[in-house]
Amino acid sequence: MSGLKISSFDKFFSNLQFFKSLDSKGDAESKRLQVYLTDTSYVVFQKEINNWLKIAYDLDVVKNFQLRLSGKGSFVSLQAVLNELMVAYFMQTHIGMKIKQYSPNAKGTQKADWLINTGNQDIYVEVKTPWEQTREGSFFYSQYDKLFQTINDGYDQRPGNKQPYLIFITDELNLSPSSYPYDIEDALYGKKAIILSNYDKGQFKDSHYDVRDKRSIFQRNIRRELSAVAVLKYMVWLNVEKMQNEGEYHFVLCHNPYCFEECKLNPERFKSFRQYVANYDNGEMEWRC
Repeated sequence: MSGLKISSFDKFFSNLQFFKSLDSKGDAESKRLQVYLTDTSYVVFQKEINNWLKIAYDLDVVKNFQLRLSGKGSFVSLQAVLNELMVAYFMQTHIGMKIKQYSPNAKGTQKADWLINTGNQDIYVEVKTPWEQTREGSFFYSQYDKLFQTINDGYDQRPGNKQPYLIFITDELNLSPSSYPYDIEDALYGKKAIILSNYDKGQFKDSHYDVRDKRSIFQRNIRRELSAVAVLKYMVWLNVEKMQNEGEYHFVLCHNPYCFEECKLNPERFKSFRQYVANYDNGEMEWRC
């Protein structure tokens, strides 16, 4: 097992076939899973996974998640399961909301991942785990297209009525949301570029930023039942002073300025975290916290 005597982690994985057979397999996928789940260098992360899995046991929905990992299992399927539980854990323990239901009915035959209660309203939550679109020869590249398609697809899983609906994007795109959330801004609010608005005799007299691509998720006439999009990642880093690994969550919330009044989230419930919200005094979006 992981080397950690932590009940939820051990109970969850002990009877999963892909986990029991990791030691006997030599393929790259199995080695990756083995390091992720058993190597001592990942102890900090494994302890946090235990916290996420405890949510499944507390809500008595663990079999739903184990079933999704029955049979061969893969790194992608494992990460998708863990991310769904990570979001529930984060909303409950770090924001103080109550997990009301797993897999609630949404629009038509669709289902969302969670129904979460804030005290005075319910929020339907969908968790998406898009994977990076790599581009050969380039380390830095935009995830605009992947983000746009993922969020657009997730919109189908909104509730049937005008109720708050929040889509989470998890860390598989390596977005660095705490510092440079440009990809998510581009996808949600439209790409920006420098517009050379005053050119005279070979000299640029003036320039300003303006929207170049209006293909954005948040628009005045469409997707108005989407309250906001969040990015959540759990990062493990080396504390040089202590010479030990530590973990922390990075969370940002981007509100939809065009969503219906019934769908709006109260920014005060998230005031300890970084948010992109509408300033109705000047008619602009701005970062807070």
